[in-house]
Amino acid sequence: MTATELREEISIELENMQLVVNELSALQQEVAGRTPSVREKTAAAGFLVQFYNGVENILKRISRYHEVPLPLGDNWHAALFRRFCSPASVPLPQLFDEALRDALAPFRRFRHVVYHGYGFQLDWDRMAEGMSQVPALFEAFRRRLEAYLANLSAR
Repeated sequence: MTATELREEISIELENMQLVVNELSALQQEVAGRTPSVREKTAAAGFLVQFYNGVENILKRISRYHEVPLPLGDNWHAALFRRFCSPASVPLPQLFDEALRDALAPFRRFRHVVYHGYGFQLDWDRMAEGMSQVPALFEAFRRRLEAYLANLSAR
């Protein structure tokens, strides 16, 4: 993969993530002032998972670009995320400072809840809190990516 290809793939992923952010904002506005239906809670949960999947898809692409194999095992999602949290022995960028790391970690854990649970069991208040954080988290992540991509040498 070339740097140009990586930039293109990340750009597409960011566009998709922006659509998810827009849908989450629209859904929050639609249910403001009332109790959401199970269908609306399930949709919100799906969008929250898609948001984090976008983050993870980008981490996987950057790993592939740097020819770093993905982690193995039951906790590979967390291990992949941690690789981008601090300078390490692998040639991957530090995309997450402590604040961004701490803010995104619950989204990774929420994926498990959604995939192994039921929509009627979801806690709307907790999800609404996460939904309200998504736009700012997305912008912070996008800025970190833009800085990384700006310094990426062509290969």
